[in-house]
Amino acid sequence: HTVEIISTRACNAHLSSGCRVVARAAVGSAPLVAVADQRTGTVYILNSDSDTVSVLNGARCNATVTSGCGRPVGTVKVGKFPEAAVLNPVTRTLYVANLNSGTISVVNVATCNGQVTRGCAAPPATITDKAGAQWLDVNTVTGTIYAANPGKSGNGDTVSVIDGNTCNGIDHSGCGRTPATVTVGSGPFGVAVDQTTNTVYTANNNDGTVSVINGAACDAQVTSGCARPPVTVTTGAG
Repeated sequence: HTVEIISTRACNAHLSSGCRVVARAAVGSAPLVAVADQRTGTVYILNSDSDTVSVLNGARCNATVTSGCGRPVGTVKVGKFPEAAVLNPVTRTLYVANLNSGTISVVNVATCNGQVTRGCAAPPATITDKAGAQWLDVNTVTGTIYAANPGKSGNGDTVSVIDGNTCNGIDHSGCGRTPATVTVGSGPFGVAVDQTTNTVYTANNNDGTVSVINGAACDAQVTSGCARPPVTVTTGAG
């Protein structure tokens, strides 16, 4: 039920005198992931057992100021077992992958953050991703969300390609559409977008490969290349 806070100014590669827990913030049950919004100084904590996202005011709960760590300023109810999240700073949207409900929650962080909480109680829009997303990343230039889908069994082999331009915190018009998918290796437990080359990489846990997806041919606007098998790189196991 807690998130521990460490001062990176006093605990880093050059200084170790402050390598200790400065404070503990109270959150939901079994917190798995923390996502920071630099614009508002907000930290969003995914609580896997509570099926919620705790909203912490980073201005009042940090390595220097700890008076606001006692409780979250807001709580967002999401799907079952939230396990991954990514924030698009352009559309002011937090996407939360809920493994056990096969959905992705779409949270408007412009109305739910450390300073403004009026939107935190509103049910977020949802995207259906029955394949079971466990990792998310975003291309902020194209507005595309890529969701790696190993599923509950861990044997899935797809990446969902979501149009964040029509499914975000403000515009929900595209949230009901079935996303395009790319077939990758078995058990894609990680996905990373290179904004410069518009390339998407997935780490495929079960077959020791990395899939290399051409984002220019498979994104929110262009899906013609999503059906093509991506290039693969053989790596170590797991």
